[in-house]
Amino acid sequence: MLKNLNILLVCKESYSCPMYYLALDLMKNNNVAAFFVLPTETKTKRCIYNKDTYYKFIDKGIKTFTCNDISDEFTKNLKNPPVNDEIIEYLKQYEKNRRINIQLLSSQAFCTEYHNRICFKASNYKQQLYWCYLNICNAEKICNDFQPDVVLDLDVEEFGRITLHAVCAKRNIPYISIGYSRYLEYKYYHYGESVEGNEYLFEAYKDNFHLSNEDLYEEMKYVNEFRKSSSILSAEYNNTPTSKYHADPLWKTFIYLLKSAIIAFDMDYFRGGKAKLHRKNDILYISSVKLFWWTIDIEKKKRYLYKNNKYFEPPVKGEKYYYMPLHLIPESSSLGGAPYYINELAVIEAVSKSLPLGYYLYVKEHQSMLGERNFRFYEQVKKLPNVRLMQINYYEDPKPWIVNSEGVITLTGTSGYEAVMLGKPAFIFGDVVYSMINGVTRVKSFEDLPELFATKIDYELNIKSCAAYIKTIKEMGEPINITILLNEANHSLVANIEPSNAFFDCLKHLEKFYDEAYELVR
Repeated sequence: MLKNLNILLVCKESYSCPMYYLALDLMKNNNVAAFFVLPTETKTKRCIYNKDTYYKFIDKGIKTFTCNDISDEFTKNLKNPPVNDEIIEYLKQYEKNRRINIQLLSSQAFCTEYHNRICFKASNYKQQLYWCYLNICNAEKICNDFQPDVVLDLDVEEFGRITLHAVCAKRNIPYISIGYSRYLEYKYYHYGESVEGNEYLFEAYKDNFHLSNEDLYEEMKYVNEFRKSSSILSAEYNNTPTSKYHADPLWKTFIYLLKSAIIAFDMDYFRGGKAKLHRKNDILYISSVKLFWWTIDIEKKKRYLYKNNKYFEPPVKGEKYYYMPLHLIPESSSLGGAPYYINELAVIEAVSKSLPLGYYLYVKEHQSMLGERNFRFYEQVKKLPNVRLMQINYYEDPKPWIVNSEGVITLTGTSGYEAVMLGKPAFIFGDVVYSMINGVTRVKSFEDLPELFATKIDYELNIKSCAAYIKTIKEMGEPINITILLNEANHSLVANIEPSNAFFDCLKHLEKFYDEAYELVR
């Protein structure tokens, strides 16, 4: 049990909602504070956008830390950031695990060259380095003031998180977040910015792999049942864009856009007053109204792409192919997990050159990315003669795409895990925890691709490896339904009602998860 500790909770937007309830429970036996990493959320006045996140903590008297002061400093020096050799040398001490240039990818505001979210304005390199410097200074100040014994988090995205983690690593303060194992709802203890910080899992896997088949009976049974199942889409994706294969009814889209408009105008021009912040600093403070107009454009394109269209096509019967589902960009799993390969067009082009003769590459868009990607991307992909863009809802589950393929190619996606669980090879370009499973091949260079496609899976070795992985995750993780945690906490705070029993059960699992993770490293 976490007790008599200084506990710092890291918060951002909807992810702060379950943290609010966690804070109330932890405060019974600990000194608790919350760090809100997004300046927009804390600099904007109380409005629909933040009244049930940041201001709930304020109203309850929970100690909070923000990026407000450094945001003001950044705005004051926006046109001429005072970056010099001294600051550069200072930043270098925080490059032990990841280069600063890669750390900057954690924020949508500072990686505009890699996504199409036009409401974000590009920044220059000096501005990026200055923001990095200010965030590290802020993280150091928070650690000096609050002296946390442990930091608890639910995500890895946004620059304030990354810099706080870097400072905590230097000071040997445990920073615990959740890692997605892809096995059911199980999450593993995530201590680092990438899987390299979680060696304990790899050691446990090695021990479990050497167990007898009898000792792995339940896990091997699960793998066999997974392979026989007609549907493999995780239940955790229910009611999320990942499980959507058809456009919403027009009335539902209209209501969604109406709500978006109300929030945007309330945030910028009515109660929130963010338009004033935007005029002074259009890098940190995007225009919510501009974001709303962009959302309308997304919905229009999304409805077009769900239907038969000139970009997507059905699979060709009897055609041999490798399967490559795309990612949501920007997203921490791709930007952080595979930072050198986030140009997916370049990856597609490299794979197309490396495929065995007679094979096609079947590329399928991510449902959450529908409408966001520029159509020019699809046009460039379709120019490649051995590449096909797949109709997104030809199948309404990933399994047929995978079992009919020769293997799966992904940056860091769940499809790689699903592939080896189904006995198919997976080729990944980033760091994922399931890479320990036999059949997963880490691509470290485009030039390696032709030889890698000769990889064959040893069926018996693969099934035991999958079972050992699952046993490891069951022993070293905890089942936590993030969807329930986020949705129920948000709904309860907005409606000012008590959350359901299901929510509090999830919260108990989350607290147990943090407790066990802390015991492992303290």
